[in-house]
Amino acid sequence: MDCSLRNNVALSGIAVKSNEDNNSPENEYSSTTGKEMAMTYKELSPFITLRTECVGIIGSSYLDKGHKPPIIAPSLIMDTRLSPPILEQNKESLISKKIQKAESASSLSTAQSFEDDSSEELSPIKEVFASNFNEEIKIIRSIIDEGIYTYIGMDTEFPGNVENLKILNNDFYYQNMKLNVESTNLIQLGITLSDRNGNFPTNIPYHTWQFNLKFDIDNDKYSEKSIKLLKNSGFNFENLKNNGINYKKFSKGLMNSGLVLNPKTKWISYHGLYDFAYLLKALRNEAFPNNENDFIKTLQLYFPNFYDIKMLIKDNNDYFHGGLNRLIFLLEIERQGIKHQAGSDAIATVEAFHKLIKKEDISKNTLKKFKNVLYGIGLGQDNNNTIKY
Repeated sequence: MDCSLRNNVALSGIAVKSNEDNNSPENEYSSTTGKEMAMTYKELSPFITLRTECVGIIGSSYLDKGHKPPIIAPSLIMDTRLSPPILEQNKESLISKKIQKAESASSLSTAQSFEDDSSEELSPIKEVFASNFNEEIKIIRSIIDEGIYTYIGMDTEFPGNVENLKILNNDFYYQNMKLNVESTNLIQLGITLSDRNGNFPTNIPYHTWQFNLKFDIDNDKYSEKSIKLLKNSGFNFENLKNNGINYKKFSKGLMNSGLVLNPKTKWISYHGLYDFAYLLKALRNEAFPNNENDFIKTLQLYFPNFYDIKMLIKDNNDYFHGGLNRLIFLLEIERQGIKHQAGSDAIATVEAFHKLIKKEDISKNTLKKFKNVLYGIGLGQDNNNTIKY
């Protein structure tokens, strides 16, 4: 048997022998039933893929010389199938490769950063800076007041963690968040409006607002890794410094938008603790409560109804592992805009929420059980201590 074919099949974990060597001890095999069964390489195709050069060698030299095709024991094929963990690893590897391919295709548009007005003509995302902030807040208020588009997909971009607690305890995740959010400033907020069925407003050409706040990279605290990621995603920090929305102006506008302090609105986040914390900081401009239970109570005053998708899917192994980008890939949701910009992630978040409900992957009982629960704190604590940010 040609060595290239032998090596290729051996790597597949399948026993192979040639018909002419049936009496050779090193090539003997037996099935689990004790009966000898065989399969030619042509019948093996459902189990392995032979390399082109191997098939070519067999066709041109091996078989032409009068040799019989190699035979394979199907019982050994069954015994040496990939184990479930390996199959799962291969599945995750394939998913990761497909996601990377999709990201590579979409990243071609990243060169056009988000302050470029020419990109907005056909975009569902409205860029909001200091100059058009008041106008867009009025538009949002008018839509919210209609009482139809009250489901709010939300995402934020922020400077990353700049501090880390040295002491581990039951509320470490909350205390570490508190320390970092109180020490840094929000960079960007994205919100997407939809109705209860996932439909977007039709009376304006966009349904998502990307609020760009004033951020001074020369003076504000930040994580180098996070800022590098945001720069690679199209953020222009010079533009944010000069044209970003003033923090106090942003807070006042948000309070008057109808988005908060409204029992009719329902906020949707993905792993949203930090997102809600930055919004709460902007709205109150006060230190956070010392414990997570009081934090949740305070949060509910401003956001009476909120959901964290990470919490809603925690019992679904396929959906839970990985981040938002993996989830929308599995749900076959096409990303709009650029990943790691808040507007794009807000759209992805609300579309994932509605699709999970339509697919009945999130039940009414789950929505009721995990309403106003954020993954990582309080009732959303991870008992396995695997939470990372």
